[in-house]
Order: sequence, then structure tokens, then C-alpha cells
Amino acid sequence: MNNHKVKSALIVEDDALIAMATEEVVRSEGFDRIEVCSSAKAAVECLASLAPQLLVLDAGLADRDDGWLIAELARETISPLPKMLFVTGSPDAIPPEIAKLGIILAKPCSDDQLRQAIRSKT
Repeated sequence: MNNHKVKSALIVEDDALIAMATEEVVRSEGFDRIEVCSSAKAAVECLASLAPQLLVLDAGLADRDDGWLIAELARETISPLPKMLFVTGSPDAIPPEIAKLGIILAKPCSDDQLRQAIRSKT
């Protein structure tokens, strides 16, 4: 009997190169089911069906400059709450009450910084 539990992650990033690099790091951390969305609209649709354990969000997306709203939606609809990482070029733009939901990494961040954030207990 296989006791392997599928670990899922949702990456919301509109820069294709950053999205691919992020996906590679997330996969190396043991996540098997990974969805990558380049828009807030696609992320909202994916969020409900995936119910991820990890949510990696770019706060400034091409279709919305308030990508953190996806974190609010996750807080209201997913239990248990996924681990949230905000990877953004505008860390100060995230409202304080949303910032408390996760870890903020300022772009550009290294693969090691991303790995450490994924592994952290907070």
C-alpha cells in the first residue's frame, strides 16, 4: 500500500520565466500536483478545484494589481489554510492584515530563499 500523500501547490505568476523557475523549486520540495496560473481570474478558478497546501502569489499581476485578494479568498474557502508565500516586487503594497497570512519575499529572490520559505514552519 502506498502511503504517499499528494502535495498540491498553486503558483500565481504572470512572468513565464519566474513561473517556470518557481515551479521547479516547488517540485524539488516534494509537491507533485502543481498548477501555474498567470492571471487572477485563472487562479480563482483553480483555487477551488485544487485546494492547495501551498500558495505562491505574485501580488502585482497583469490583470490585477491586487493579487493578494487570492490569499483572502483562500482564507475564506480552504481549510486547512494553505501556506502562503507572497513573491512580489512591491512588498509594501500588500495590506498588513493580508501580509500576516504568509511570508513575503521581495523580487528578485533566489531559489534558496524560496526553498527556505517553503520549508519554514511559519
